[in-house]
Amino acid sequence: MVYLSIEDKTRDFFLFINSLGGWVIPGIGLYDNMQFVPPIIFFISFSIFLNCTLMI
Repeated sequence: MVYLSIEDKTRDFFLFINSLGGWVIPGIGLYDNMQFVPPIIFFISFSIFLNCTLMI
């Protein structure tokens, strides 16, 4: 996400995640990364929303 935002700051991102949840630390890292980049990030989740997937 950071590299793509450097390449084109006006293009929005679509983030597709197929996850049943997971550890909290990687989820928080992903969330922080989504807040850091300037473009809008659309989050689309396939599967059951659990743990970090629900937080994001």
